[in-house]
Amino acid sequence: MRKPPLSIAIVAVLFLVVGCLDLYRGLAPLFTAGRLHGDDVTVLAIGVAAVVGAVFLVRGHRWARWLLAAWMGLHVAISIDDVRKLLMHAAVFAVLLFFLFRSAVREHFRGATVS
Repeated sequence: MRKPPLSIAIVAVLFLVVGCLDLYRGLAPLFTAGRLHGDDVTVLAIGVAAVVGAVFLVRGHRWARWLLAAWMGLHVAISIDDVRKLLMHAAVFAVLLFFLFRSAVREHFRGATVS
């Protein structure tokens, strides 16, 4: 496995941290109340997507870029009713797209096979 560019490594670490926090938030009700609600399952799924995307981003899989872009795009979409959150998520989304799809990191995503 090749070493990822610094920007990709930073994005991956951030998504890994956020994904782990989502996994914790999604699983916490299972340990406190003994069951999960619909929202908890959604938070778990979002956390799993972030962790999986982060791991495969570092490994150079192109689809992981799209998964994380969709993950952030979902956050933009669900914050549409709050202007402050919408602007914050849109700004993070723009920065994320820049780091994931700029030409300087294109080489990292060449040659990784789908597995």
